[in-house]
Amino acid sequence: METETKLISIETITPSYPTPKSLQKHQLSYLDQTMLPSFIHLVYFYSPNPKISNSEKSKQLKKSLSEALSIYYPLAGRLVGNLYVDCNDAGIPFSEAEADIDLSQVTTNQNHTYLKKFLPLTTDDLCLAIQATFFRCGGLAVGISFAHKIGDGLSFVLFVNTWSAVARDGSGGGVALPKFDTATYAPPLDVLNELQQPAAEGLKEEEVAGRILTFSATEIAALQERYAGSNGRRPTRVEALSAFIWSVYTEIKSEPGWVGLVYKMANLRSRAEPPLSEYQFGNVIVTLRVDVAAGNSGGELTWKLRDALKEIDGGYLGRLKKREVQMEELTAHTQDSQRAMERFFFSSWCRFPFYEADFGWGGPERVINGGSPVKNVAYFMDTKSGGGIEILLQLTKSNMDKLEARLML
Repeated sequence: METETKLISIETITPSYPTPKSLQKHQLSYLDQTMLPSFIHLVYFYSPNPKISNSEKSKQLKKSLSEALSIYYPLAGRLVGNLYVDCNDAGIPFSEAEADIDLSQVTTNQNHTYLKKFLPLTTDDLCLAIQATFFRCGGLAVGISFAHKIGDGLSFVLFVNTWSAVARDGSGGGVALPKFDTATYAPPLDVLNELQQPAAEGLKEEEVAGRILTFSATEIAALQERYAGSNGRRPTRVEALSAFIWSVYTEIKSEPGWVGLVYKMANLRSRAEPPLSEYQFGNVIVTLRVDVAAGNSGGELTWKLRDALKEIDGGYLGRLKKREVQMEELTAHTQDSQRAMERFFFSSWCRFPFYEADFGWGGPERVINGGSPVKNVAYFMDTKSGGGIEILLQLTKSNMDKLEARLML
């Protein structure tokens, strides 16, 4: 599908109120520091609403964005090194474009490469960038690029849903305020500011291909039965799908005797004692990692990851605060980097309220993960109905060809 988009304008949106001087340095946490300097990209697609013109939508988006940036003030600043954000109210780029196609041609297309046309251009020091694309049918795409260095997927959703609530209700008075003190729970390390972190693009050894796979509730239930443990333990929906993806991936790998290092992201907010606020802003996630031999089943991966998660108990946050975890993880990372292993990443955004982002013309028809230029990644998101799950799978082009042949996609 040829998707022609034409850039109409680009302007800088700044916070509606200046950030107080006492808040002009947002300290990154250790968890922020160790995150790769990449962006979370999502595109929200909205059906036509003839009651509101494109110009009205544009004004509503920009005005409410300015107000939301006063609440999420670090997003309007600039990243400085790997230690803090200068909350200088420099603002964010807001682009507008036109697409000479209908919305339905995009939302029903499983090819992932076209999404780039609906995402804004970014620079390394930006925390946020946005592009609004208007379709000839009257539909709208809001493409958002959010610096992973300052926040995780839930932080992203918190911001977008606050922004949409301000646009819809005309005031930010009723929204919950984010908590920006994650660095007090996971203190940063000065040494990490001196290390040269590779850009996400540097991990791309071959051309990366993205493919969206959709699984219905019935298909997921069948996989849960397939990967149930001998003792009757039943995997979660995401665990079952992870096991399936891993099983297929091991089948298409032709090299004998290889060992995989599998990573999975887990939310730390609910696992802390006492639990952290659901409005805690930042990378409040922990990365689980397990070794899995090529011959191991997907079910074995499931239980290894579950056992690893048990180690992230209420005392983990206390050890982070004392900088004990930091030293252990840096040592483990160094050891991992020295091992020649096949790496695979799983990240679940299921149960995140993506579809609550109503800017005043209805909720999104579809929300699609824009991914990142990194191979061997599987991102999970609920379908709009909530019963099924969409997986954005990113593999090298050669492995994606093998997987599509294996699944006859």
